[in-house]
Amino acid sequence: MEAMIHVVLSVVISLVLAQGLSTPPARIGDAARKLSRQDIVDIERALASAGKAEKPWLLIGGETPQHDYRVYAYLTHESGTAEFRRTEKVMIYRPAKKQPWTAYFLENGAATYAQVAVPGQTMDTIIADRDISRPFSVTGNLSDAEITSVVRFIRTSPPTSQYGGRVPTWPIGGIFRALDGESIGVSLRDTNEYSGISMRLTQDGNTWRISEIVNWVS
Repeated sequence: MEAMIHVVLSVVISLVLAQGLSTPPARIGDAARKLSRQDIVDIERALASAGKAEKPWLLIGGETPQHDYRVYAYLTHESGTAEFRRTEKVMIYRPAKKQPWTAYFLENGAATYAQVAVPGQTMDTIIADRDISRPFSVTGNLSDAEITSVVRFIRTSPPTSQYGGRVPTWPIGGIFRALDGESIGVSLRDTNEYSGISMRLTQDGNTWRISEIVNWVS
């Protein structure tokens, strides 16, 4: 009997330790890194309440200058490969007055994101805020093959008459189908995250050609 009690206690302790040692989500930005352990637990609860049982692997955002909280939680529940995945990110919001966190979906905050791995690096590994492997938003009807091809092209830092003669090696903020229905737009984030460049790409045989580059500020 005593031996059985010891076995049961060992199992319980192991389960508790395993839960406590579960891998925390990666975070991008100082605001995200300031989120407390309780904040993360509450964010996971908000996702679960909205029907999203899986825990986020990445959080971006945190407390705003207005002292409310806006966090994007990146989920992994849809299938992918070791080199590519496309699923959703969900905005989690908490007002300044310590009210509960709320998950927003559809037009209120959910969006598709994609990620293309950097050779030698897993997709769940974010080395730094400016890591070029970080996920990016996807808008419009784009195939997985198109997204992967565009990302690989941009990561070669192709030649251009601007920006020192080549496209800068900045992280991709978003990829979208351009209004003409044929070309593809790509936005890159500058070092301050609130500005960057947008490019319009057209297919040129088996590669891409940059037909336009403009600066943007959010």
